Amino acid sequence: GSVYATGYNLNGQLGLGDTIDRLTLTEISVPAPPVTLSVQQIAASFAHTMILMSDGALYGCGYNGYGQLGIDYFPYPNPVSVPIPYGKAVQSVACGYANTIVTMSDGTVYGTGDNSSGQLGLGDQISRSALTEIPLPVGKTAQKVACGQDYAVVLMTDGSVYATGSNNSGQLGVGDTGDRLSLTAMTLPDSKTVQSVACGHSHTVVIM
Repeated sequence: GSVYATGYNLNGQLGLGDTIDRLTLTEISVPAPPVTLSVQQIAASFAHTMILMSDGALYGCGYNGYGQLGIDYFPYPNPVSVPIPYGKAVQSVACGYANTIVTMSDGTVYGTGDNSSGQLGLGDQISRSALTEIPLPVGKTAQKVACGQDYAVVLMTDGSVYATGSNNSGQLGVGDTGDRLSLTAMTLPDSKTVQSVACGHSHTVVIM
C-alpha cells in the first residue's frame, strides 16, 4: 500500500516535497491515514498526480495552473487534500493533460481544471479550480472515466459511452471531427455494449 515515484519533477508532481527529478523509485509521504486505510488508486498526467484513499478521500500534487488539483492555490510539492463535495466519496480518478475527472460512489461525475476544449463536459470552455458536477444524460450513471489529452470518455453502467472535449482526430467516436462541450453519445456497433475504455493522446479504444 505504499507509493513510490520516479522521473520528471519540475512541478512537484512526484509529491516528494521538492522539485528535484528522481532516477530511482522514491517513497511518497502520503498523508498518514488511520491504519485501516490504504491507497486505492493513483492517476498521473503530464505535471500532476492524484492519490485516492480507500475511504474516498483524494489528494493531489504538482502543477495547478488550471485548477487541476481541485484547489485554488499553488501547493507546496507534497500531496494536499482535495475538497470533496458534501456527502460524496470518490470511487475512481482519471487525469487528462491539465484536468482531473472523478467518478463518485453514487455514479455521479465531477471535474476540475482545464476546460478550454470542453473536456470537463460542463457546456462551456471555462476552467474550474474545484470539483464541479458534470451533467450526465438522463437516466445514466457512470461506471468509469478515461481521459485523453484534452477530452474525456465516460463509460456508463449500461455499457453506453459518452465523450466530450477535443475531437480533432475523431477520438470522441461521434462520426465527425467537431469538438463537444458536453457529453455526447459515442456511436457503437450494432448490438454492442462496452465493458472497458482507454484513452491515448488523441484516440480511444474500447473492449466490448
